Amino acid sequence: MKNKRLLASILLSLLAIVSCSDNTGAEVKETTGADSESASTETAFHDAAAFVPEDVLYEGETFTFLYGSGYESGSDTKLDDSEINIDLDSIEVGDIINESVWERNSLVKEKLGITIKAVQTNLDWETYDTEVSNSVMAGDNAYDGILGSIKTAYACAAQSLLLNLEDIDTLDLDNPWWDQNTRETFNFGVDEDVVYFMTGDLNYYDNYGTSCIFMNKTMLAKNDCEIPYDKVRDHTWTFDTMMSMCRDLYIDLDSDGAMSFDDQYGFACNYAVMMRFVPACGQSQFVRTDNGG
Repeated sequence: MKNKRLLASILLSLLAIVSCSDNTGAEVKETTGADSESASTETAFHDAAAFVPEDVLYEGETFTFLYGSGYESGSDTKLDDSEINIDLDSIEVGDIINESVWERNSLVKEKLGITIKAVQTNLDWETYDTEVSNSVMAGDNAYDGILGSIKTAYACAAQSLLLNLEDIDTLDLDNPWWDQNTRETFNFGVDEDVVYFMTGDLNYYDNYGTSCIFMNKTMLAKNDCEIPYDKVRDHTWTFDTMMSMCRDLYIDLDSDGAMSFDDQYGFACNYAVMMRFVPACGQSQFVRTDNGG
């Protein structure tokens, strides 16, 4: 379980409502609404429960989530379904996260009269939007919602496979259990009224997505490089400074005259590093056009 959760640290779990759900999609519109003033003040958990009208029951209707596999294509270690649904018998003593998921789902099932089902796709994280597309095009209503990486959610949105959550009046994305930064950043509308996917208290895997840069003090000392603590404190530590230092740290260890796997490098990362650097600098990954698109 620990390995699965660590693997999920590079995924952002998002809620997206699939656009083909003619029946259950309509029900979601009804079940998520009520006057927020009637919400309980005991806890945010029970606030959300009180948000649903007392007379809403669905008599055993099943709400099905499709969720993605692990980050590595073909990996035996997969993102499990514990964020969506959890079997009580599989919870270890003291596992407060899975206990909380089970408690949350039990309350939802009892209050709405529904069953929650999780289905794992056989496709990897980069391509499983095709499974959503096939389902929508076939009109089989196989899935009511999807959870996966932001790439998957964005790909599904771009293909018009998802419902606009802002059109579901009773969903009310203004509620505190939704992440307003996600709502603002990933808004597709000219007037900021088109949101195809969201995250919030429903998801906890996004909290495993913190990225860090580690430095090798031994390498810096051997190459007479300044430890950058003071520059960080003085707000003079820039990408230009960092990359200049990194270039000076390169050594052709195997003396083959080319940059190869066995050489020493001042900086190593995967290709998604810019996706993390940009927001870390307080900038948005998206820029709106003059007409708001």
